[in-house]
Amino acid sequence: PAPGRGHLLAAVGGAAATVHDLRRLGKFDGIVAQFHNSPSPETPGGALRCCCWLAPVPRSPEGNADPSWAHEKDVLLAVGGDDGRVQVISLAAGAVTAMLRRPEAEASPVA
Repeated sequence: PAPGRGHLLAAVGGAAATVHDLRRLGKFDGIVAQFHNSPSPETPGGALRCCCWLAPVPRSPEGNADPSWAHEKDVLLAVGGDDGRVQVISLAAGAVTAMLRRPEAEASPVA
């Protein structure tokens, strides 16, 4: 479950990530958000293998990091998969708000 939002549960399968609201399961479908890792100019898309909740970084309305302006209601989910990207999804914005790409060179193991 999401930190501070214990009723939210995320899962990945195929090229999709789905966020469920556990308070609504049973009565309704309980799906809060669904993300499809489709090909785009930024990513080749493909299967997602993992997901992880993140603590949101407070930002001003202009988009700058600003600890005095907190997104108390935002929940961030990082997803990663076969395309070598980690995409950060903001549930409040309903969109990918950040993306990390792996280096083209292979990483070497650290002893």
